[in-house]
Amino acid sequence: DKAAATDKIFGYVEFNRKGGSLNGAFTGNDNVDIVMMNAGNIMRMEANAAILTGALLEIVASGDKVITNAGTNQIAGRALKKATASGDIIDVELITINI
Repeated sequence: DKAAATDKIFGYVEFNRKGGSLNGAFTGNDNVDIVMMNAGNIMRMEANAAILTGALLEIVASGDKVITNAGTNQIAGRALKKATASGDIIDVELITINI
């Protein structure tokens, strides 16, 4: 099951073209790599809207994209590059700040 937007984040399943499904669906006993939070890790993520460089981000509750954090949901990371529109792929430093 997918985590709720308010759940604490400890890491993300890394997309891997060599294993698992190309649509991100995994089945029981699939091996996955976890990218941990607060360890200096950077992931490429899809923006759901325009985002400023340095903005704190959250995951959109209804999908898998990131938006600027509104102060309600768990921080998912910090934008290292701006997004000008939904669908842009940006570098995100994975950090967690309890709110």
